Amino acid sequence: ILVIGLVVATLLGLRIQVVESPSMSPTVPTGALALMDPASPEEVSGLGRGDVIAFQHPEVDELVLHRIVAVRSAEGEGRFETKGDANAEVDGRLVAPDEVHSTLARSVPGLGRILLWLRPPFGLVLLVGLPLLASVATRGPRSVGWSGRARNASSVT
Repeated sequence: ILVIGLVVATLLGLRIQVVESPSMSPTVPTGALALMDPASPEEVSGLGRGDVIAFQHPEVDELVLHRIVAVRSAEGEGRFETKGDANAEVDGRLVAPDEVHSTLARSVPGLGRILLWLRPPFGLVLLVGLPLLASVATRGPRSVGWSGRARNASSVT
């Protein structure tokens, strides 16, 4: 069901982001799966106070998910003053329109944690190792091609 939901979200054009910071709690808690709607320049120009955006901070390698608290004029264009819902202070810099990556369409608390568990190497163990182990446990070693006999080096092709 999880995979089908992620595929449908992707087909609808949504981007998937796992929230790894508590800065947007309780609205978007740590471990939530954020479904993000990519923002075109036209859509960015219509954003305002209260919208939740993901933006590329020049000093951070990851996207930042914060709420717009004000639109300010700076350097001849509208820039966004942002703040995490759980943060006491606004962010220290204004966000330029071209830094906006996407807007929050929906979030699903806890679902992001599951996706984080599926990342390699642990995810590889879950997705490959557990089914293999289950097969051996229910059908025996022969179900996965183990004969239990030592092979002669000359029989290998």
